[in-house]
Amino acid sequence: MSIIRKIFIPFIILSAGCSQRPADGPAVNIDINTNALTDDAGVFFESYRYTMLQTDSTSVIGNIDNIDIDRDSDYIVINSRNDIFVYNRTGRIISCFNNFGQGPQEYLNISDLKVYDGSIYILSRASKEIKIYDLKGKYINCFRLPDYYTDIEITDGAIWLASTTSNDTGYEFAMINLKSGEIERMVMPFDDNKNFINTAFNPFLMSHSNRLYVARQFDMTVQTIDCTDGTVTPEWNFHVDTEKQLSDYGDDLSYHELYQATANKPVVTNPGLMAKTASATYMTINIFFKIGYFTNIYKFDDTGQQVPGKLLRIGLTSYEGYPFLKSKPLLYHNRNYVSALDAAQVLAIAYNEGIDDFRENGLTEDSNPVIFFHKLK
Repeated sequence: MSIIRKIFIPFIILSAGCSQRPADGPAVNIDINTNALTDDAGVFFESYRYTMLQTDSTSVIGNIDNIDIDRDSDYIVINSRNDIFVYNRTGRIISCFNNFGQGPQEYLNISDLKVYDGSIYILSRASKEIKIYDLKGKYINCFRLPDYYTDIEITDGAIWLASTTSNDTGYEFAMINLKSGEIERMVMPFDDNKNFINTAFNPFLMSHSNRLYVARQFDMTVQTIDCTDGTVTPEWNFHVDTEKQLSDYGDDLSYHELYQATANKPVVTNPGLMAKTASATYMTINIFFKIGYFTNIYKFDDTGQQVPGKLLRIGLTSYEGYPFLKSKPLLYHNRNYVSALDAAQVLAIAYNEGIDDFRENGLTEDSNPVIFFHKLK
């Protein structure tokens, strides 16, 4: 077991002027009503595929709480309550384990997880630990943490942690050595660490070109953290032309009050998961529309060519050629928008579309969810 023995806090990134936070990046204005909205999913995607997860008496998945996919092997790791399910690329079950408990090789809860280089990293906020297992569930190691963290991201040689609630260090992001488990750097890209726990929010928007793109709740700016030296750079400042704006609620509300005030209101509270291709950047945003929240994907050019952005609404309609594009992304993986649908919903859509593949391959209404991979252009 590796114990953290020392913490290095080398700097807080300062911008010009009095603020501790870098200036906002270039503005990106999102028109949700007219010019940007498209009904052509082919503008966003070039193809899709799916993985039917093997279902048997030992591998029945309820809700998908967390999911990650190994970037090299494409192993799919799913967390449902305290259970961990591991599948290969074709959906065949590799292992299923539950190491919940208070023992030295067990996890007290699963706040987040990642699979990297054949190992599963489980972040337990309750016990302030990262437990590491192989793909069969065999215990490998434990990294003890000095504070509470709720989200995890892994880059080459490093584990990054985010605290979406105030912690004693005052720093929102921490970098841990992947081998030793020691904290090597702490970074605070924003004014202060005053977030509160919201399980629907992920501060890690994407990892690209050795940079982490990060956000916070009730803030429409995106900052990047250089994974080599921790330098913070303002990347974008998004403005979505919804009926209400965060600025309408003033500066006096606590985060809890702001959460309650903006619930079920036509206002976007933070940027969502992102992905980059050679020609565009994609961002998901949650927008309340009449009866509930719906995922929207915004595609925009950030190469300086000034190409108008496009917006696609998910869940309100069916798109030609992409009938299973119905749910929010669980993650982006290798240029894929990765989502899941219940087996019953998949079969209903397939029936309406005249698609027989799922029934012919053994899918029933009681099967595990189906994972869909929509390839971004």
